[in-house]
Amino acid sequence: MGIFSSSPALPPMPGTPPPPPDAADIALRNAKLMERRRQLGLQGRLTTFLTGAQGDTAPPTTQQTTLLGR
Repeated sequence: MGIFSSSPALPPMPGTPPPPPDAADIALRNAKLMERRRQLGLQGRLTTFLTGAQGDTAPPTTQQTTLLGR
């Protein structure tokens, strides 16, 4: 009953591996990565500054409510 069955199909052969990246490609990729990290670092640092070197000397932009809500 299953003694003389056919053999299973073979999987397809793998293709050739891609060529290794050259040194110029690696250098360009590293330069882009470092610039992106630098930009992210600057963005994070500058967004935490709430006041200038002299402190906040501007009048408040919100209004104080009274007990009656006006």
